[in-house]
Amino acid sequence: MSNVNSHRPGWAHPVRWPHISLSRPFAFLGALAQRRRHRRDMHHLHILPDYLLKDVGLTRDDICRELAK
Repeated sequence: MSNVNSHRPGWAHPVRWPHISLSRPFAFLGALAQRRRHRRDMHHLHILPDYLLKDVGLTRDDICRELAK
């Protein structure tokens, strides 16, 4: 007895779905969260007075260059 599905066009081969990786969306979300933390930290440094920035070895120009990236 033959397989009934083998006589129908389109049923001879099973449907193969493309490989879907869940790591890509999570990697994107991780990178987005990291960027958000970086921007938050740069903002906190930007509002510090110059004498405190000098204590940690930064200048106002360093922070502005980082914010422009």
